[in-house]
Amino acid sequence: MPRVYRRNGTWWGDYSGPQGQRVRRSTKCTDKVPALATLAAWLKDAEMERSGLAPIPPAHARTRLETSVKEWGDELRSRGGDAYADRAVDFVVRLSKVRHWTNLSDFNAERVAKWWRDRCMNDIAPKTANNERAMLLSLGAWLKRNS
Repeated sequence: MPRVYRRNGTWWGDYSGPQGQRVRRSTKCTDKVPALATLAAWLKDAEMERSGLAPIPPAHARTRLETSVKEWGDELRSRGGDAYADRAVDFVVRLSKVRHWTNLSDFNAERVAKWWRDRCMNDIAPKTANNERAMLLSLGAWLKRNS
């Protein structure tokens, strides 16, 4: 259960991190309300990272999405998944062109969630939906590891 507590006049946050590990860190706040807001932001970031759609660091926001997708595909191929890598890269490249996602900053949780809601409104097979979701989560996790 996430919580804030006070130590030496400063509020600290205690919560479960992205891999389920316990995280304790200073909010650097002396008032409880801003400390709770900071903790809420950390919880949101941890959940996004768990889902594979972590925020893109500002230094990488202008990187071309297609370049990163090709690098991701190369890593998938190096692990022996040629057929999967080709399908995954092709899917993400087509999706990014249709949705006008050109930079990494365009590939964010909000836009992917909107696409996912729109996609699930159509009658698509559950296997197709799960495969597409897995590809996007895989890309998101790779982007987080390599940014």
